Amino acid sequence: MLDDAPFRILIPLDGTLQSQHALPYAQALATAQTKLILLEVLPDPEPERGLRGNITTSAEAVGQRRSGATTAALETVAERVRLGASGADVDVAVVVGGSADRILKAAREMQIDLIVMATYSRSQIGRLVLGSVTDRIVKAATVPVLVVRPHDVTANQSSVLVQRLVVPLDGSRTASSALPITERLALLTGLPVHLVTVASDEQSEARYHTKRPYTTLVEHGVRVSTETLVGRPVTAIEQATHPGDLIVMASHHRAGLTAWLLHGVAERLISHGRCPVLLTPDVSHTATRTA
Repeated sequence: MLDDAPFRILIPLDGTLQSQHALPYAQALATAQTKLILLEVLPDPEPERGLRGNITTSAEAVGQRRSGATTAALETVAERVRLGASGADVDVAVVVGGSADRILKAAREMQIDLIVMATYSRSQIGRLVLGSVTDRIVKAATVPVLVVRPHDVTANQSSVLVQRLVVPLDGSRTASSALPITERLALLTGLPVHLVTVASDEQSEARYHTKRPYTTLVEHGVRVSTETLVGRPVTAIEQATHPGDLIVMASHHRAGLTAWLLHGVAERLISHGRCPVLLTPDVSHTATRTA
């Protein structure tokens, strides 16, 4: 059951069009019970100096000028977002400091429920990798992070259609940590949930990994379907997803040597998968960090 508090989504931006690729997915998950916060982090200001090295503008004045200009630019983006955000509140915020750490601090202070951000870094061989800021946030965030890749949103695309939440399960507690955010998003948006598990062969009992979550979600009013796949986890999940899907899964795995999430499935789906991936922090990992 939903509470009265708004579902708070943080969208970090950096002034580039690539970072705005996250916006259509934030809008797609937004409802009248949602608050979207557009956040930009500015570097620590330095004073401006003249030809002889004398200070012509103080660091404080430089910071105020940059903050004002950035806030105005964010407000322009926010106006566009409001048109497609299904009645959600849209706020802007400008902060100063180290980018990843400042985003994580803002997420804690603002009691954020979900971070939605674009990544657009590639390795020397052309493979998509998480940019340093995104990578730091995915590893350290205590809230779920939706990673939007360059090909998830085409140039000048202002909206996307999310039609289903796909949750891979392997029977572990960590994999199940994706279920709370899945349930909340499903109840907020009315999206159906598809629970999938991967068996090594047809005789495997992997299908039982979805039995209890299926029952719980149905009892809470969520539309649910299940599927048992056979084969390599990454390949099987890729084949089971379709345009309009959003994968929701754990980002860390600290225990259970036989659990297939341990073997980098999330990372491979981000690199090669058909749809965006929403990563949830490992509950045991989070508890250890915040204790």
